[in-house]
Amino acid sequence: MQTLDRVSKSVSLTLAVLAASVIAVIMIMTTADVIKRFFTGSSIPGTAEFSEVFLVVAVYFGLAYAMRTGAHVGVDLVLMRLKPRAAKIVQVTGLTIGIVILVWMTFETVGTAMHSIAVNEFRYGIIKVPVWPAKLAIPLGLLALILECLVTMGRVVAGDSTASGDPETEAELELQPPQGL
Repeated sequence: MQTLDRVSKSVSLTLAVLAASVIAVIMIMTTADVIKRFFTGSSIPGTAEFSEVFLVVAVYFGLAYAMRTGAHVGVDLVLMRLKPRAAKIVQVTGLTIGIVILVWMTFETVGTAMHSIAVNEFRYGIIKVPVWPAKLAIPLGLLALILECLVTMGRVVAGDSTASGDPETEAELELQPPQGL
């Protein structure tokens, strides 16, 4: 279980860094587009189209990290009122259903991604933008999320109190407030 947790942590952190990098690229592109539009009256061709494709990558690459750190929205009002054994059963059942749905989604999106790569699919706008990177990011992000769900399920079954988030990962990437303010 520890090996699976280490692999999952490494994958989720790597994808989170890539997602953050993609968001930074979107911000830079959008800022450059606004500045160019302000001074010249015209946009940078393809900024909106690339931003759409990059946004898909950012969202799906961030899913596993959100699961690892417990950042997903969750309501545990019912779990708090249950006995520990019943709460564990409800959590494992929910995770099992989630994993089944995620496996189905991954299976479906792999086929879509493979087709997009095979036909070299583009999004047409002002310029042609390849769509296959976004379609490939979806099953990759879902696979990483499945891995995190399996790790979380293992933690729940083992009775680990950090099942809803990995405090070690949260502490590693927690932003420190600037000093001297």
